[in-house]
Amino acid sequence: MTIRIALVAVVIVLIIVIILVVGSLFSSSGSNVTNMTSVAQDQTELIRVATEATQNQSTDINQSTTRYFADNCLLAISSEQQRLLSFLSAHGAKLTTAKLALKQNSHTDTELQAAAASSTYDSAFLTAMQGDMGTYMSDIKVAYNASQNPQEKSLLATDYKDANLLTQQLTNAIGNVNAGT
Repeated sequence: MTIRIALVAVVIVLIIVIILVVGSLFSSSGSNVTNMTSVAQDQTELIRVATEATQNQSTDINQSTTRYFADNCLLAISSEQQRLLSFLSAHGAKLTTAKLALKQNSHTDTELQAAAASSTYDSAFLTAMQGDMGTYMSDIKVAYNASQNPQEKSLLATDYKDANLLTQQLTNAIGNVNAGT
C-alpha cells in the first residue's frame, strides 16, 4: 500500500513539473513584457518631445544641428517603436495608448514653453532629450539583460545601437549650441 501511495505521489509531482515546463514555454516565449513596456514608454516620450520640436522648429529652433537631431530622433525612434510594438503584439502583449504615455513628463513641456519664450529652446530641448535618451538606453540594457528570447535580444541590441548613434548626434548638437555655432 505504501508503494502505491509513493508511486501516485511521484506521478502527481511529474505531472505538475510537466505542466509548469510546458506553461513556461508557451507563456511569452521568454519575453519580458514589463521591461519591454518600459522601453516602449521611453520611446513614446522621446517621440512626443521630438515631434513637438519638429512642429515648432520654424520659430523656436535656431541651430541646424538641433533641427537635424530632432528629425532623426523622431524617425529613428518611431521606427524602433513600431518594431517593438509588433514584437510585443506577436507575443500576446497589448499596450494601450494610455499605458504607453505613462512616462510623459509635463515638466519637459513647461521647460520648453519657457525656453521658447526666452529664445533658449535649443538648449532646453537638447537637455530634455539628453535625460530621456539616458533613461531610454538604461531601460534597453535592463530589458536586454533580463531577456531570454534571442529575437527580443536582437531587437534590443539594434535599438541600443541606434540610440547610441542618436546620442552621438545629440552630443554634437549640444556642443554646437554651447559654442553658439
